[in-house]
Amino acid sequence: MARPANKALAKIADLLHGDLTMFGVSMPQKALRDKLRAEQVSIVARYTQGMMLANIFNACALLAALWSTPVRGEATLWAFFLITFATFLYLKRRANAGRPAPTVMPERVVVLATVNAAVIGLIWAALPFFFFASAPQGAQLVILSMCVGMLFCGALSLASIPLAATAFLTPLSFSTAFAIIEMNSAYRALLACLLIAYQYVVMRGVVTYAAQTARKTIAQFESDELAITDSLTGALNRKGLRNQLAEALARLDRYGDGFAVFCLDLDGFKVVNDHHGHAAGDDLLRQVADRVRSCMRDVDLLARIGGDEFAVIGVQASKPEQAIIVAERVLKAFTAPFAIEGRQLHVGISIGVALAPSDGTDIDGLLEKADAALYNAKRGGKGTYDFFTREHDDLVRERRVLEAQLRSAIRNREMHLEFQPIVSLATGALEGFEALARWNNPGRGAVSPSVFIPLAEEIGVIQELGEWVVKEAVRVASRWPEHLSVAINASSIQFRTPRLLAVLHDALSQHNMPAGRVEIEITESTLIAESESAISLLKTLRQWGVKIALDDFGTGYSSLRYILDLPLDKIKIDKSFVQTCLDRPVSGTLIRAVVCMARDLGLIITAEGIETAAHAEFLLRQGCDQAQGFHYHRPAPADEVDILIANEAKSRQEARAA
Repeated sequence: MARPANKALAKIADLLHGDLTMFGVSMPQKALRDKLRAEQVSIVARYTQGMMLANIFNACALLAALWSTPVRGEATLWAFFLITFATFLYLKRRANAGRPAPTVMPERVVVLATVNAAVIGLIWAALPFFFFASAPQGAQLVILSMCVGMLFCGALSLASIPLAATAFLTPLSFSTAFAIIEMNSAYRALLACLLIAYQYVVMRGVVTYAAQTARKTIAQFESDELAITDSLTGALNRKGLRNQLAEALARLDRYGDGFAVFCLDLDGFKVVNDHHGHAAGDDLLRQVADRVRSCMRDVDLLARIGGDEFAVIGVQASKPEQAIIVAERVLKAFTAPFAIEGRQLHVGISIGVALAPSDGTDIDGLLEKADAALYNAKRGGKGTYDFFTREHDDLVRERRVLEAQLRSAIRNREMHLEFQPIVSLATGALEGFEALARWNNPGRGAVSPSVFIPLAEEIGVIQELGEWVVKEAVRVASRWPEHLSVAINASSIQFRTPRLLAVLHDALSQHNMPAGRVEIEITESTLIAESESAISLLKTLRQWGVKIALDDFGTGYSSLRYILDLPLDKIKIDKSFVQTCLDRPVSGTLIRAVVCMARDLGLIITAEGIETAAHAEFLLRQGCDQAQGFHYHRPAPADEVDILIANEAKSRQEARAA
């Protein structure tokens, strides 16, 4: 007996989970089951008010039929229970009528619907057992008619939820059969056969309707999945995330189900993408998504909302201690390396957490607050998690203000250029200047380029800023003597389109300046991230006569792989090696190796960040050609540069005269 009972309980559990396999419908995905439950409940909800009014009307009619019988008191008590419960369900449904119906539903809602159906069914089932025998023949016909009528009404209104329909129909079917047996009529056998036939038809209808509802839901789900799924990782995309957050907020409003929003950002993804290529980056993102999923519960949802940005909706994790478990599980998972193209790569992750409802009950607010917590986690050293606080809100608000001010400064040409001299290391004579963008914010003062350049790239205004730098640098440099060049830094984003070529061509033409007086400085990460487009664009520039310099050399990972095939004129040794060349033997060794390689390739070598005469002397001995740094001159505005150039020209004249 235990085995059949266990199987029956298992089948009931499957129905509660939304699994309709027994009806010929496969439901393998949890998300499908959630949506199916929502569709089932919404169909039942549409019938609830009418069904409850029918219960109230029938209870009153039956009470009238039994009013003159000896069981009037018991009938009144029965009608009271039925009317009270039906009125409660009617008012509850009416209160929710104006709210948008959730598209996903927790299991307990189906359980509650099943319990309510069972209670109504048991109340109706009690009617024949307690009142049929003592009722007059006319009242018996009323009782039997009402029981049969409620069988069909219940089947119609509950058909989309097979378990609820069964819970309602089963007790009522037994009591109706009991009433037929108790009837003093020659037609009892015929009525019993009709009841069995009707019951079969009703249950077949329930099964068919439930299966059709499930298939329709599956088809719609699969169609919707294409629009809300990230094709690379299989996670939700930004649209899908917003849809699911809307559903989570609807559940919060209806049932009080709190949840957590996790914003996740990889630490070091750019290095992988830049130095191993986009294919490796895509492979890493797929593995990251799988690894995060392994840390989630079945009810949680994963989304990819940007390049290396992910989000997780932690269902039923509205308390910090619940969210901490998820966050720490993810951090622990990222201690293991990723296997990318045969290499073992370590990539960390930072996490920001916002909780609903304590941190807000709107989509944009929760995402912004989780992002604010993520920003603070990264500021704190990465590889950790942080929860949103009001202080974070201030930081995000300040960042938003800075973004708006940067957009305004670029749009209104409120920025300016400074120029740092590039000199001959042997003679100290001026050979050119590097153009450097500067921003003096009226409220903040000078904002470091290390702050506003990455911000400009992030918010999508770096193209506009870069174009202005090119135009302004050429305009200023066109006034200088012809032997002086101007070096312009270019962002990797500027190499994604040919726009840089058009802007530079127009600027050179407008100011009648030879292309050979312009240097374009690029970094190794630019070459690697945008290798095909960058190399093609650089070759075109080189054909024009523009000089190409590889900036910050030595800080990358794959330099030699690209240098031999690049149209380079110059290598700039990064200041981190220059400033430690006297203290760290490895820095001196690296500088000597770079100089030797550059000499063999016929390249000019510029040392950046020279701050002392000792540094200059060491680099001169190694064979560097040019120097740049505070030892010679700090970056200066264009008018000071004009004075510097004039003073040098005057000194040369005096030297020749002497």
